[in-house]
Amino acid sequence: MQDDRMDRLVAAVQDHGSLTLSEIEQAGEHGADSGWSGFTYTSDGAEFTRANMELVWSLLSDEADEFGNVGVLAHVATFNRADMAETRDGFDCLLAWWALETAGRYLADSREERHEAESDRMRDLGEQYGRSASTWLLDGNSTDEAAERLLRGILEGDPEIMDALPSAPFSGEWADGPTIPGMLAEADVDDADELEPERSDELATAFEDGYGSGVQLGAEEEARSALGITTEHLGDCGSRLGEVLHSIRLRADGSDEHDCAERSS
Repeated sequence: MQDDRMDRLVAAVQDHGSLTLSEIEQAGEHGADSGWSGFTYTSDGAEFTRANMELVWSLLSDEADEFGNVGVLAHVATFNRADMAETRDGFDCLLAWWALETAGRYLADSREERHEAESDRMRDLGEQYGRSASTWLLDGNSTDEAAERLLRGILEGDPEIMDALPSAPFSGEWADGPTIPGMLAEADVDDADELEPERSDELATAFEDGYGSGVQLGAEEEARSALGITTEHLGDCGSRLGEVLHSIRLRADGSDEHDCAERSS
């Protein structure tokens, strides 16, 4: 049952009980009859099932097949609290409890995958912010020498240049700078206000890693643009800045001897 129906089930459970993902996971571990918001009373559970009957029945039907039971009713008859099925409300509540526990187990099984996806989103978001920050390194008044110094420093890993690039986005140095809560919200991280400190730190680090990469990539692009370096200029020169600049100067002089591969062969 690893398909979009499980995600829809989780969303339905969250919407009905206003539960966090962590609480739904706990319900899957400890049992739905432990008293969870929106699922405590028989009427609560029955309401959930009737609002999501098609989805619940579809998932139950698949599970019945997996267990070798002939149909949903026969499958429900094997549940520990099958006695609840004696009334319509009880039957629907039992299905709601099954849905809550199933959603919880699904979340537990997919936790690592979700965490990886959240970290990727934070890293991508950090790169976007880093690229934006890099646009302040050069402007219309910057000289070619400044652009070349920046580009050479990045390509050669010059500590003086690298240390001067924007960094530490969560330092609080700027009043309007990014904050961890703000970035968690922008990256659509679930239950961001209830994250364990270790997990929050992991996501913050992912953002900062992306930010650092974004600054470096953006700064390199800004410098290359200022110097008029395009992908056509690069050819086989790669990151050998001296050859790239030499190629550009030869082109400016009208020379055809600008191919790095030819000059290095």
